[in-house]
Amino acid sequence: GYSLYHPDDLPPGGDAGLWRILAHPKQKQSEKKARKKTNARGTMSRSNMEQWPEEYGVPQHKLVDVSQKRFGGMCTVMGDYRRAVRSFAKVRPALAAPTKLRTPSAFNDNFDSGSMRKLRGLYEPLVNSIASDATSKPIMGLSGEFLVSAIDHACASSDAKSTSCGETAALKRLKDFIVSGRAEKADRSLADVITNDDSSKFSAHLAYGCLSPRTIYEEASKAGDDAKWLVSHMEMRDYFLYYFLRNGRKIFQLEGADPSLSHKKGRDLAWNDPSNHAQEWECWAKGCTGFPLVDAAMKELLQTGYCSNRVRQNAASFLVKDLKIDWRAGAELFQFLLDDFCVAANWGNWAYFSGVGSDPKNRHFRTISQAMRYDPRGSYVKEWHREQLGEIGEVETLFRPWDYNIEGWPNTIVDPKAQLTYHDLERFEKTGKLLEPEE
Repeated sequence: GYSLYHPDDLPPGGDAGLWRILAHPKQKQSEKKARKKTNARGTMSRSNMEQWPEEYGVPQHKLVDVSQKRFGGMCTVMGDYRRAVRSFAKVRPALAAPTKLRTPSAFNDNFDSGSMRKLRGLYEPLVNSIASDATSKPIMGLSGEFLVSAIDHACASSDAKSTSCGETAALKRLKDFIVSGRAEKADRSLADVITNDDSSKFSAHLAYGCLSPRTIYEEASKAGDDAKWLVSHMEMRDYFLYYFLRNGRKIFQLEGADPSLSHKKGRDLAWNDPSNHAQEWECWAKGCTGFPLVDAAMKELLQTGYCSNRVRQNAASFLVKDLKIDWRAGAELFQFLLDDFCVAANWGNWAYFSGVGSDPKNRHFRTISQAMRYDPRGSYVKEWHREQLGEIGEVETLFRPWDYNIEGWPNTIVDPKAQLTYHDLERFEKTGKLLEPEE
């Protein structure tokens, strides 16, 4: 299955009251609502038993309802959704691989299946269009030079990864990461996950359907408590998938899927059009804002199609909270660049960080302080700024290179003080240093 929980196993879509009860079971509920909860759960359970064998061994030929109405009553806050689903549904076993495949009757000896074009061939019309007009900005107001660079990196990466794709490679990665014990030791908060030890790297396999979240669930459950964070991540992925199905096209609205939510009132949700702030927009996209962590994230994304969740969040926060550029521009650029692109997860996360999602939290990452905490030795920024920072030995310099006259370093496009937490700024203003002196 593409999702952790099957859509048919979730609480009834039209019963928002039941969803709330499941999400907050300790809150006082009326006798009527409690009875409604019990009856609904019993009905759903019986329905499942009628439609599937006990162990869900043989899938039935039936349509699965993924209409907006089916998810109408779903909890829209992620934490509420996860509590509700955990208490109501169970994860179905992953289906076994088929023992044999039947060839469709249309595939006779004369059928020409053709050949699949390589990535460069798919991009050929765009590249030719750019070549015919060097001044054109055909996508998102970005220069042709930037787009061709992105395409070249993507094609090179695709060729290099041609032997590490598909189900066989996905299952090998699953074994390497979970069964070997790496998942239990992974430090997932780091900016630098270049090694295979601190990130599962399952995202692309999941996005392309080469790996089922239910297979991950089964292996993570066997591995012990320290690997159960993977199950939580599969639940989050489910949330974004179902939230997207619930809201449809509304997820692409500037004000988010539901602009009436109370937590949005009083917030400054005015957005700058990237076409009117072209310099800031292109600086961010190219990784030349002057802030090492943000720029490293965008350089890694451009060159590899991937960067860790930690630095994705910092890059997103900088664009929408500091530059206040339309969050959808960032989501669309990520859509263009990401190897592991998933519509629901990408747009859902961007809405969440921009403050237009359904979660009441309002996050603004201070990217210098984030770098100090999650890249304390500066190894990540040195990796992606080799020319300017590769030989720098003093860590303090890696966090504020603009103060050390680093040749070729771009000017910062916002006030650096805005990228420090209160305590880090206070220490810097007192001592002139970001880092505590070593004892």
